[in-house]
Amino acid sequence: MLHDGNVYRYYAFKQGSNTTFYQFGFNPTARVYQYSYLTIATLRVENMPSDSDTSNFAMLHDRTDYHFYFLVL
Repeated sequence: MLHDGNVYRYYAFKQGSNTTFYQFGFNPTARVYQYSYLTIATLRVENMPSDSDTSNFAMLHDRTDYHFYFLVL
């Protein structure tokens, strides 16, 4: 789960994929769920180490950009 300052977001990978994932969000101010797979229009995992554990990942937001991380074994 990630809070980007406005919306609580949850991310889950599509089964069998390391690059396609889904998200949904809850906006507590508007008190509505926001569903969207296009909020982050392009996600490219580049130079991923071969020993990455693709079952463990994290999304971070620094109030400007989103950052995606795989755990490396």
